[in-house]
Amino acid sequence: MDTRGGEEMNQIEIVSGFLNVLGEQKKLLKHSTINLLIKCVNELIAEEERPFIAAKEGSGLHAWLFSDDTGLSSKYMAHILLPDSAPYAEYAHPIDAGDFGRCHRFLQAIDYRGTLDEMRPQSRQWNALVEMWQHFSELYSQDRNETINREIMELLKGVEK
Repeated sequence: MDTRGGEEMNQIEIVSGFLNVLGEQKKLLKHSTINLLIKCVNELIAEEERPFIAAKEGSGLHAWLFSDDTGLSSKYMAHILLPDSAPYAEYAHPIDAGDFGRCHRFLQAIDYRGTLDEMRPQSRQWNALVEMWQHFSELYSQDRNETINREIMELLKGVEK
């Protein structure tokens, strides 16, 4: 889901701002380093200007992995649910509606029909989230992200104790 917005990025303003911060710290860069900075800023702008690649329902693991709709918790979920085909991912669990949405769309992309029981033993947080998964999915289908945020925060607070 593309949530970007605002004005277009300006290369000169970004490079100038970076150099101003360094100037305040009394740091000077070599010309070759400034050229590298400009190259990096150009790549950053190009990346931000390219179209968002959404994860499509039923598109499969490979398409999902190369979409812009992945996050730490959804990659971890892929690693646990599809250990033979998904790449290794460090532990993470959803902490808000954005994370939950990426996990939900991952499951749709791979057309997952199983249970999420494999996630339960990963942590107390995952166990609690799996317990409430259907409820959060219903809220998600109603676009009630603020409610999801509040309820996930409350749920995870209760588990951390």
